[in-house]
Amino acid sequence: MKAAERTAELIAHIQPNPLSEERRKMVSDYVQRLVKKCFSCQVCTFGSVPLKTYLPDGDIDVTAFSHDQNLKDTWANQVRDMLENEEKNQNAEFHVKEVQYIHAKVLYRFLEVFSNFDWDNFCVSFWGPVPISSLPDVTVEPPLKDRGELLLSKLFLGACSSMYAVFPGGQENNGQPFVSKHFNVIDPLRVNNNLGRSVSKGNFFRICSAFGYGAKRLAILLNCPKENLLY
Repeated sequence: MKAAERTAELIAHIQPNPLSEERRKMVSDYVQRLVKKCFSCQVCTFGSVPLKTYLPDGDIDVTAFSHDQNLKDTWANQVRDMLENEEKNQNAEFHVKEVQYIHAKVLYRFLEVFSNFDWDNFCVSFWGPVPISSLPDVTVEPPLKDRGELLLSKLFLGACSSMYAVFPGGQENNGQPFVSKHFNVIDPLRVNNNLGRSVSKGNFFRICSAFGYGAKRLAILLNCPKENLLY
């Protein structure tokens, strides 16, 4: 009975409520107004917010639609400029900060890399690909077949790992080795924990297929002629 009551309390704490609904609506309306000031378009929320499945710290995702084909190469810079100006506005309705403009090519690169990743022989780790055959020794190979350099330095990654690593004393699985499954991702905070251990073989193939499909579709969109974008 106590477990059920505690579970109900936790669900009530994290599930959407009138206050969280109102706050998210205010933020999304604010962002929509800013984007519409840049050019004529329709701005909509999508994902967890309209579905009411968001967590307390969940993102608010929005997308914009416009019939103006001339905006293809300028809309992102216009929105970024608007947000950066709002960041400097002392009288802004909300405090805007850390405006970042991430190209779609970054997402394409992510999908491309992991759709071609050798999941049968390697694990994904914070430091780069780790051969399954080397486990439990976490021996990292160059992350990519290029310069082999990470965006973040080894010194920084090591410092973060040491600061936030989990060392659960007294637990039975504390000394257990990393167990490889179909989808292997080394937990950066606890190297013997496989974050992909619950992924079944069927779901593994679905994930890989989604990576590949996403990469192909995004490549088509990035190189699509203007006259074909409406179809």
